[in-house]
Amino acid sequence: DWGLRVFERAHHAVSGGLQDTTWLVRTWLGTERRDTLSRVPGAWFNFRSRAVSDLAFSGDPLLAVGASGIVFAHGDEFTIRCYDRRGKLARIIQVAFRPREVTAREVAERNRGSQPGPVSSEGGATATLQYAKHVPAITAVLVGIEGDTWVRRWTPPDRTNASWIVFGADGQPRARVELPSTLRVSEVGA
Repeated sequence: DWGLRVFERAHHAVSGGLQDTTWLVRTWLGTERRDTLSRVPGAWFNFRSRAVSDLAFSGDPLLAVGASGIVFAHGDEFTIRCYDRRGKLARIIQVAFRPREVTAREVAERNRGSQPGPVSSEGGATATLQYAKHVPAITAVLVGIEGDTWVRRWTPPDRTNASWIVFGADGQPRARVELPSTLRVSEVGA
């Protein structure tokens, strides 16, 4: 038996945002044994004078586990790290893409119905809510039963379909699939 844990260890600030550094650690259930697989980018947060909230439109660390191994990606870049069942890096899939800037309309739609102003913090200090400059490249990863890696592209909230790219077990692109954007894919078979 084995499992995978994401540990947040360190932080660094970049233009108003704070990003965790994440360690991928392979663990064995029922034991203290663990192996560090890699140090990878973590989640982004708004951080001003001890005020913390999500950094809107930022990419997140994405993790999927399947029979063929472990897949890790970060939404900010289109790089997928594939580990085999023993935790060894088997391949890296990289796709060239042009980051798309967050539009004023998207910010306004996100703020609709909420008060985006200052973020409260301890002691009454406030911080201005920040947004990521670019939308994420990807928002989900999934390992299919046959070892394919499914990657969901970022989809604007007003779109009815989401684009998924399917990579074979060899890392080569196999298909592009359009699925309803509200569909939550949890398993892919043959």
